[in-house]
Amino acid sequence: MVLPSKFARDLTESSYRTINFKDPQVRALLLSLGTRALALVGSMVFSYFLIRYAIKSMDPTHEEKQRQKELAEI
Repeated sequence: MVLPSKFARDLTESSYRTINFKDPQVRALLLSLGTRALALVGSMVFSYFLIRYAIKSMDPTHEEKQRQKELAEI
C-alpha cells in the first residue's frame, strides 16, 4: 500500500521538473509538434480558399454580379 505522504512527495517532485531544451528527444518532439501544427494550419487555410473558390464558381449569379460591378466602375 502506498502511503499518502510518499505519493504527494512524488507528485511534487515530478511537477517541478523543468524542460531541458538541449535534450535531443525534447527537441525532436517540439519540432514534430510544431511541424504538425503548421501543417494543420496550412491545410485549414488551403481548404478555406478552395471551398470559397468552389462556391463562387458554382454560383450561377457570380458572373452577372461581376458584370454589374464592372459596369458600375465605368
